[in-house]
Parts: sequence; structure tokens; C-alpha cells
Amino acid sequence: MTEASSITTCNDNGVVGSVGRPMPWFTVKLLRPDGTPVDVGERGEIVVETDIPGAIFPGYLDNPEATAKALRNGALHTGDLGSWDADGNLFFHGRMTDSVRCRGENVSAWEVEHVAAEHEDIEDCAMIGVASDVGEQDIKLFVKPREGAQVDAAALSDWLGARLAPYQNPRYIAFVVDFERTASQRIMKHKLSPELDDAWDRAALALAR
Repeated sequence: MTEASSITTCNDNGVVGSVGRPMPWFTVKLLRPDGTPVDVGERGEIVVETDIPGAIFPGYLDNPEATAKALRNGALHTGDLGSWDADGNLFFHGRMTDSVRCRGENVSAWEVEHVAAEHEDIEDCAMIGVASDVGEQDIKLFVKPREGAQVDAAALSDWLGARLAPYQNPRYIAFVVDFERTASQRIMKHKLSPELDDAWDRAALALAR
């Protein structure tokens, strides 16, 4: 993280999927909303502390509101979700604000996008939450196929279903030619359409069957 001298944790023991353990000059905590530490396997906000002056940034330029939100009691509240395994390895689960409440579960966009991006015919993808028929939200996945690739939505849904929990598997899949991006090349998710007439619907296919 730029706010924490670039490298906060390092995976030097080869645990697949982990971002490793804290660097010697940092202490990393995972906290619940009430500020108490989480248990092993439970998700919490990644909070970084240090005793070394300058290892954590002093604040955002001309943005005291964002600074006050990030820096509290000398600790950097990252806004990221993480969990520990029994050996103290940290696992990253995406931004706290980039998630969808689906079927009673919090679904991290990062986790769904990370899996979808492993498909050989997908160049890039992005997930958002859309209105559900009955409360909460459904998941809509936008997919940019690789050049020359033809991606079938139903086949992609089956592929994702074999790799994601049922509540994580997107109900809707929409294909795009490209994504609008910021100057730092982040996908501008707020510009992705929540409308459903441009998307394949897994629930509609199930009814047809």
C-alpha cells in the first residue's frame, strides 16, 4: 500500500492465495466494526500499526476528511477485508465497500472477479450488485472477452459455478467491448449499467429448463 511504504505483508512461505505475513516493522490487526479482533477464519478490516516514524503516511493532500477516516489513534484503517489462517497467514478479500449482499451473505467483488479472470477467454471483468426480485441484491458480472474469443454465457456460468459458492455465482452476465477507466486504469464501476435488458439471466435459463 502506498499509505504504508508500499509493502505491508510478504508471502515468503508459498501459501497459495495468501498475501503473507506482516513485515517486521508493521503490526497488522483484523478488527470487527466494534474494534475487537476477529477469530481465525473470520473476516475483519485490515488495520496497520507501526512504531517507526514515516512508515505510515501522514495523510492525504488537501483531504482532511479522508485522512481522519484512514488514520485513527495512530493506526491505518485500510478499508480492506482480510482473514487469518491458523498459521498467521493473511488472506485478502477485497474492499469493504465493494461487496454485495446476496442470499444472506456478503459477496466480495474482488473474489468473484479474481476467479472469473482466470478463465482463458476473459481479458477483464467487473462485478456490481443489482436489484433483486426479493430483497437484498443479485450479482451482475460484466465480461470483456479476449480478442478473437467467443464466450458463451451459459457455459461461463457453469464454469464459475464449479469454482464459486452458489451465492457467489453471478445471476447476470453482460459482455462489453471495453471498460471506461480512470487515469490509473481502474474500472469505473459507477458507470456500469445496473439495467438487466443487456444481460444473460441464469435464473431465466433455469426456468426454461
